[in-house]
Amino acid sequence: YNIPHDRLITLFLSRLHYKKRPDLLIEALAKLSPDLPTPHLILAGSGETDYHHYLKNLVDQHGLSQQVTFTGFVTGYQKSLLLQGADLFVLPSFSENFGIAVAEALLAGLPVILTEGVQLSPDVQQAQAGLVIKSDLESLQSAIEKLLRSPELRQILGGNARNLAESKYYWPTITENLVKG
Repeated sequence: YNIPHDRLITLFLSRLHYKKRPDLLIEALAKLSPDLPTPHLILAGSGETDYHHYLKNLVDQHGLSQQVTFTGFVTGYQKSLLLQGADLFVLPSFSENFGIAVAEALLAGLPVILTEGVQLSPDVQQAQAGLVIKSDLESLQSAIEKLLRSPELRQILGGNARNLAESKYYWPTITENLVKG
């Protein structure tokens, strides 16, 4: 994706839909403190053409075209590369029944930022695997800044994320627990 090596990668991996609020993530990126290392946002997913154009226009309006990459829908190897290459995962959704992408990010050892409407948020909060925030711009901006400023916190939350995923959302663990009854 031709992203400079010194950029911290923020990953959004979901359908590009207003319910999932990638627009809020773009707005938060535009408001980040200028003293932070320059982050790069990857929006991985597809969606309705009109909404996709809206998001691209929003990126252009904020002058963020060099800091945002739209990948389209990704699967398999490409998805694995994105999860391995990211520094943090963000899903500011209004609501999410489960959030498979969240479980995948946790398993990849990524610290996550989730809104309270994401069903996995209580588990993430209890395991200290990420930051669970209110569903507003200031909370999202603050959480992103907190993680961008602290590699140590990202590492701690990422380790907790992997532990949580392996204990609750990893198929071999789920199968073993079902067999044990």
